[in-house]
Amino acid sequence: MFELIYSAPYPLTGPVFVAAFVLFSALGVFLFRPLGARMLGQESTWREMVTLALQICVTFFALLLALAAITTVGNYADARNKVSAEASAIAVLYRGVSEFPQPTRGELQKEIASYTRYVVYTSWPEQRRGKTPTGAIKIVSSMQQTLFSFRPGTAAEGILLSSTVSAFQVFIDARRERISATGESIPGLLSAVLTIGVLITIALTWFLPVRTRAAHWLIAGVVAVPASLILFTIAALSHPFRGSAGISPSPYLVLLQTRLPH
Repeated sequence: MFELIYSAPYPLTGPVFVAAFVLFSALGVFLFRPLGARMLGQESTWREMVTLALQICVTFFALLLALAAITTVGNYADARNKVSAEASAIAVLYRGVSEFPQPTRGELQKEIASYTRYVVYTSWPEQRRGKTPTGAIKIVSSMQQTLFSFRPGTAAEGILLSSTVSAFQVFIDARRERISATGESIPGLLSAVLTIGVLITIALTWFLPVRTRAAHWLIAGVVAVPASLILFTIAALSHPFRGSAGISPSPYLVLLQTRLPH
């Protein structure tokens, strides 16, 4: 629903996003202020009616925005933990295969390094665009074939193979979890409800019995700015790997720079 905010850095799209809601509030005051006075001017409790409706709406949608924000931040942190878990699994696997005899050791080390480079330089740009990366399947399959084709010649090599296979399975599980996190986001229905709620809340400010138009614009803007900022934050973090604030591949870069062959 908010695809455009990922197309440029957030310092640019954020102000534009907020400005759109502020413009909506300002236009509403300009267009509906006279209408509100005509429609509700005869009501003796006009002020109380509009204020009560606004309070109820603000309370309800503030709670909904808060819950959505907490959930979104939690999902973002969980996705970041999955990235760290996969990088750790790669490091453990690499340490295990480093004990294998040649040529199996060299082949596995090369495949692990190739996979890590693919994640950093190919997978991550795809995730930034909201796509689920699938190109590493061949590398992982080749890694698995190399590992399972090894025939231990001693009891120590058998133990090493068993522990490395376990580490490989941990890596596979961590990889699956990281890829699944690529598609995580808040449901589209919830995004729509939050957006409509913010718009309704702003629209209610148009009918407040404020004497001057300048003061009316100020009140409407004060409501629009924080509400749209929270909505923007939820939208930006709802896709953990997308946009300029997306999760960084730095754990994999550390592996490439310090442990894996170039």
